Amino acid sequence: MLGGQGRMCVRASRYTDARNRARAGGTGLRAHTAPAGRDAFHALGGGSYGLLTDYEWSAPLELGEPATASFWGTPWDAVDLAGIGDGQAFAVWPVPRGIVGRWIAWDASNATEAKRLDTPMWPLQDPKQPEPFEPVHIVIAPPERDLNLERLANVLVTDSRKETEFRRTTIFDTFMSRIALHPPVSELVGRIVEARADRVLAGLAGATPESIECDITTFDIATPATILYWDVETRLEWTLRARGQTRTVRASASERTWIWPSEDIIGKALHEALRQAGDDVERQLRALLVP
Repeated sequence: MLGGQGRMCVRASRYTDARNRARAGGTGLRAHTAPAGRDAFHALGGGSYGLLTDYEWSAPLELGEPATASFWGTPWDAVDLAGIGDGQAFAVWPVPRGIVGRWIAWDASNATEAKRLDTPMWPLQDPKQPEPFEPVHIVIAPPERDLNLERLANVLVTDSRKETEFRRTTIFDTFMSRIALHPPVSELVGRIVEARADRVLAGLAGATPESIECDITTFDIATPATILYWDVETRLEWTLRARGQTRTVRASASERTWIWPSEDIIGKALHEALRQAGDDVERQLRALLVP
């Protein structure tokens, strides 16, 4: 149990070392605790986390500063911590725009009784375990080919990316869930290039069918995070080849969010990057195809 406004922990008949302001929960506010396993405990006071093992505290981990949007509001009743003794804990606290949550883990399986704590860390995803969160599905409506234009473009798409899986992550690049894109990348890019190529070729007198190669070298969706926010980042780079010449298409977009990177936020960044890419595809095709 915690006593002294969360500054000391009583276990059996012994007290832990005192927790000053540099320790988790050292704000003088009520601390929240959860079992970590192996007779260890997670503790959260305000936005500061600590792990107690063998009557000693870990170095503090500052998760964030609880706050509310209203001057009259109080954030402290919304700060909480939960765990079931398997080394993991989930901490939540309020910010003016919502509630923030973080997973924290201690590798209890490698710990021994009466051993000083290992450094708490954010867990890497175990491939044998289900994802912590459901995959987020991003649906993009690809451009339709103009029925009023003659279809002269034959587009061949090659995907040369080294990494083809999109991951939604949190701090320390910890995996939280997959990002599923619909339609698949090759189909989506091919449809964009076809629609833009039809438009370019339609403006050429006496245009004949053209073969256009498109190599996808980069199509990234990432959600790097700090303790305070996520950046949803999209980077695109495609190589176009036609008539023995080569041009490169580049686009990027980002959105910053202080809450969980949702389908809407990820979709917004991706839509903007694809809009830029479509415009650049048309510019580069004009350079390749227009005499």
